[in-house]
Amino acid sequence: MKIERGVTAFFLIWFGQLISGLGSGLTSFALSFWVFDQTLRATEMGLIAMSASIPSVVLAPVMGALADRIDRRRALIFVDSLAALAIAVMVWLAVTDQMKIWHIYPLVALVGACGNFHWPAMSALTTELLPKSMLSRAAALTSINEATSVILSPILAALLYTRSHISVILWIDALTFALAAVCALLAWTPKREPIAGPKEGFLQNMSHGFRFIWERPAMMRVLLFFMLTNFAAAVLMVVYPAMVMTYHSKEAVGTIHAVGGLGMLAGGMAVAARGVRANRAWGMRAGGIVAGAALLFALLPPHFAIHAMVLLGVMLPMPYMYACSQSLWQTKTPVELQGRVFSVRRMAGQALAPLAYFLSGGLNDRVFEPAMRKGGALVPYFGGWMGVGPGSGARLLIALIGVAMAGIAVLILGRALNVESEVADAS
Repeated sequence: MKIERGVTAFFLIWFGQLISGLGSGLTSFALSFWVFDQTLRATEMGLIAMSASIPSVVLAPVMGALADRIDRRRALIFVDSLAALAIAVMVWLAVTDQMKIWHIYPLVALVGACGNFHWPAMSALTTELLPKSMLSRAAALTSINEATSVILSPILAALLYTRSHISVILWIDALTFALAAVCALLAWTPKREPIAGPKEGFLQNMSHGFRFIWERPAMMRVLLFFMLTNFAAAVLMVVYPAMVMTYHSKEAVGTIHAVGGLGMLAGGMAVAARGVRANRAWGMRAGGIVAGAALLFALLPPHFAIHAMVLLGVMLPMPYMYACSQSLWQTKTPVELQGRVFSVRRMAGQALAPLAYFLSGGLNDRVFEPAMRKGGALVPYFGGWMGVGPGSGARLLIALIGVAMAGIAVLILGRALNVESEVADAS
């Protein structure tokens, strides 16, 4: 009975996150469209992404320690409600025609802080609600949430943005955050037993997450893999939309991202049905190589179908990589430490993201794009077979990101392939 109630509670919270993720995706694309219309540059898009990622680095240890001390369901209710309030402020600015780019930075930072608290709390709560045999499938369902957002958000955002006002999209996002809070409010969660032993100070409590990972070198290498991969992916998140918008309409941009989302959905459904059965480190390594190889096709002549297939190839292995990683950490980490350990994971995984977002716009706008225009420094080497002009520099940068992602997978995870046997499962 307890397992059945836990599964029901997980799916109720999961449904709320599915709807909330769709609303967040709408806002993300709508803000990208709005900022690009205002500036015609990738730099400001990168700065907004950087603002959202900074809380993951600065606040992660504090959030993780809190997630292990307080009721995790109530934490989800609080952060979803606070995020809804932040988006509501953005709605007011948009409706009154007062919204400026600098207004967006602190508001997306607040929403990012909410997400930073939400992720370790939800990850640890999932371990409490579900048996170990279902954890990889739960991770796949999380990927399905993301895939659904990737498929529907760009198309709906493009339609709503071109046919209405950005405030409509922001209102939808605020309401979906509120719905997620209601779903968490209605969900049953088991009573947490107090941790045995003497109580520790808050700062000492925070350090447990760092120590747990540091004492397990194989897990450290897995963490380093995602840290460097996320850096490359963060650059890609800024450069790829800017490149696509150079060649295509906003509706076409939405369709291209939706195709990528279909790949992610297919991968997520496959993992949800079968789970993860192979060595999880090998699975992460293979996924990184496949995603990196797919980005090399950005070097081909710019065409709608090619740009869609590149994203399809990148997104298809992502759910398997995520399920391998998430289930590995959930089975190796004691449940009473998961909030702290997962926050350190998030902090390390996102530590380089602000730098990536800060650099990505400049790399695209001031280095690669000028170098691949007529008379540019890289034209003699690549211009003959890639072409020159707007978008060519971004395509070259995207291909280099692919080389980096594949190289990271081969070099870093090569020494962590025995992590399953080197690190014992948590009791």
